[in-house]
Amino acid sequence: MLEIIDLTFYYGNIKALDRVTFKIKDGSFVLIVGANASGKTTLLKILCGLLPIQKGKIMFDKKELSQNDLRYLCGYVFHNPLNQIVGTTVEEDIAFGLENIGMERNRMIKEVEKTLKSFGLYELKEKDPATLSAGQLQKLATASVTVLKPKYLFLDEPTSMLDEQDSKQIKQCLKDLNDSGITILVSTHDLEQFLDTSNWIIHLNNGKIDFEGEIKEFLEKDFPDVERPGCFN
Repeated sequence: MLEIIDLTFYYGNIKALDRVTFKIKDGSFVLIVGANASGKTTLLKILCGLLPIQKGKIMFDKKELSQNDLRYLCGYVFHNPLNQIVGTTVEEDIAFGLENIGMERNRMIKEVEKTLKSFGLYELKEKDPATLSAGQLQKLATASVTVLKPKYLFLDEPTSMLDEQDSKQIKQCLKDLNDSGITILVSTHDLEQFLDTSNWIIHLNNGKIDFEGEIKEFLEKDFPDVERPGCFN
């Protein structure tokens, strides 16, 4: 279990997070919702080690984690997948992280091939990422992170740039990853996409958590910054 305790973060004099405290149970699929500038992206970037822990603690199995610890434990997929694509081909991009950690070549080749197939990217392995559709790019970015086998996977608005068909494919990918044992946190404005996938939701308001619980309970309340799914209107 990942435990976040009194996490507070400033950009200069602006407080982006204010004593945020919650727990992430292993194997869960958690949604983080709230208005723009409510602190969602900042929170995810701290949890995966992209931003420093200024105040507060992050614990795993009763051990306090450093920023570097989080980088090994957690993976992060950016809102715009182009921000993290580095390879000149799909195959190279997935291999990049494994090369950086010094994985033995034969094992790396097997891991890359397995990941390409599991994400439906095998036929595209020699393609330039710049030629891919938005949905294919999102799958590639997610594959390039999960090939490193993080325990926790954080995604920032993974369906916001996708059409309905691509959104369904990404949602299925995330469900399969969750079923395989990876704990997932998704920041989203598209609550309806994940109603049948997620089992827990956190609402951020001006850097503070003002709701944490089951989605059914959340939908019984009125949060004007979150669009209610059509079936609940």
